Amino acid sequence: MIESLANGMLMSRAYSGMRELGIDADEVMRRCGLNLPSDRTVYASVEEQLARHRLFWPQLEAVSDDAFIGLHLGEVVPVLSGQIIEYLFMSSPNFKEGLIRCIKYTRLLTDLFQSRVELDDNPCALTFDIPDIDYGYVAHMFDCVLVGNIRFFQHLTGGAFKPIKVSLTRAAPEDTQEYERVFQCAVEFSASSNTISFDREILALGSLHADAGLLLMHEKIADEQILQIEKRDLLMEARQVIGELLETGGLSLEVVAERLGMTGSRLRAHFAELETSFNQVLSDYRFELARELLGQTEEPIDQIVYLTGFSEPSTFYRAFKRWTGTTPIVYRRQVRNPDTA
Repeated sequence: MIESLANGMLMSRAYSGMRELGIDADEVMRRCGLNLPSDRTVYASVEEQLARHRLFWPQLEAVSDDAFIGLHLGEVVPVLSGQIIEYLFMSSPNFKEGLIRCIKYTRLLTDLFQSRVELDDNPCALTFDIPDIDYGYVAHMFDCVLVGNIRFFQHLTGGAFKPIKVSLTRAAPEDTQEYERVFQCAVEFSASSNTISFDREILALGSLHADAGLLLMHEKIADEQILQIEKRDLLMEARQVIGELLETGGLSLEVVAERLGMTGSRLRAHFAELETSFNQVLSDYRFELARELLGQTEEPIDQIVYLTGFSEPSTFYRAFKRWTGTTPIVYRRQVRNPDTA
C-alpha cells in the first residue's frame, strides 16, 4: 500500500516520481514551501498532512500542466518495498491473509483514511474511507493512492492481481479514457466510495515467501511501530492542550497531564520514551507559533509575546534569538522581503 504524502518516505518517492515524469520537482517543492525530509519517518498530524496536500497538489498540477497528474504520478512512484507492510504481506500464507494484515496495520502508512475489505462477495472490494471533507485538488491524491495500491498488489503477485472495477467519489472528468487506460478496467465516477473491486480467486494465491516464523517476527515489529505511533498521538494531544492553555498562564506538565487524564509522572515518562520533555515540547510549540504569527499575520510583537505565553517581551526576545539567531523584527522583515533583507 502507498503511504501518505506527508510521510517523509513517500515525499521522497513522490520527488523521484516527479523527476521521472520530467517535472521540475524542486520548483513544485519551492512553491509549496516544503523541503524533502532527511528523516523519512517524519511524523505529522492529520491536520498538518491535509495542509501539505492542499499545498502540494494544486502546485504540482500547475507546474506539470497535467489534469491527470494523480494518475500519472501513481504510475511512476516507486512501489513500496523494503518496509514492514511488504514483509507482512510476503510472509503471510496467501493474498487474503496478507491483505487482512495490511488493513490491520494501515496506520503504519497513513492517518488520512481507513481501509476496509469485503471478502465474502465476488468481486471482493477494497475500500478507502476518507473523512467528510472537501478535498478539492486532493482528489489527485486518491487517484495516486489507488494506482499505487494496484501496482503494489501486482508487485506482490507477479502481475496476477487485476482490478475488475475502480470506483471514485470524484466527479467524472470530460474525458474518462485516461482513467480506463491507467486502471485497465471499468471506472465508475461519483460513486459512494473509493473502491478497488477484484476477483475473489486472487485471495487463495499463495506467497512464495510464506514463513510462519518470519510472520510472527514481522507482526511483532509492526505492533511495536504501532505503539510508537500511539505515543506520538499522545504527543500531538499534549500539543493541542498546550495550544489551548498557552495564553492562560500557569501552564505546567501537571496541568497538561490532568487534561489528558493521567499523572504528571506518566506523561513525563511518555515524553522520555519519545526522547523529548515537556519543556522541549512547549518550546517547540511556542517557536512554531511565533514564526507563524510573525510571518503570516500583522499582529504586533507585543501581542505575539502574549499569544505565545511569555510573561515579558524580554523573555520572548531572548527565546527567539536562541531559536533563530536573530530578533523577531529582523525575522519578520526577512520573511516579508527575502530579496531585500
